Amino acid sequence: RRLRERPDWCAFVEQAVMYSRGRPLRSRDRTLRVLEYDEDDCSPYSVKFSPDSRLVVVGCADGTAQIWNAGSGNRVLTLTGHSQKVRSGCFSPDGNLVATGSNDTTARLWKAASGEQLRVLVGHTEPVLSVCFSPDGLLVGTASDDQHARLWDARTGECLRNFWLHSNPVTCICFSPSGRFVATASGFYTGWNGP
Repeated sequence: RRLRERPDWCAFVEQAVMYSRGRPLRSRDRTLRVLEYDEDDCSPYSVKFSPDSRLVVVGCADGTAQIWNAGSGNRVLTLTGHSQKVRSGCFSPDGNLVATGSNDTTARLWKAASGEQLRVLVGHTEPVLSVCFSPDGLLVGTASDDQHARLWDARTGECLRNFWLHSNPVTCICFSPSGRFVATASGFYTGWNGP
């Protein structure tokens, strides 16, 4: 895969600053580079870095999730199992697992190193729009078009909590850094609760 410069975005990149471990990161040559996909690759729907920033998980419209090497731009793995668009993906805090959420109403857990599917999280009745891991990696949170957010045991796949806080699709879920609270968002309301 080849990265190409977008000169029209250079001014923006000079203004943008990303942080890693509290330190600002800047492009050495102050240019933005865009990953170009081949036609046979997925249409990206979501992206998320691994905790060490070496890998990226990409949710694809073709029902796969792909893991890419962020440094080389090469695809490492393709995760196959969902039957519809993958809306969300993320790595566990230790980088060993990947969670994905799909329009097929399931979330799935995978080994990041091999792509082996470990668990299918079944319970939502509409597309799963967002997935996240708790800071200790023991829980997985899912948010869905069915107006529910759920917490799952990452080791067993058991649904531990089902939150129905919204009257609209739940578009996003995340854990607080302590893992004590969960925040969810929908079109008109944001709620939080302890696991």
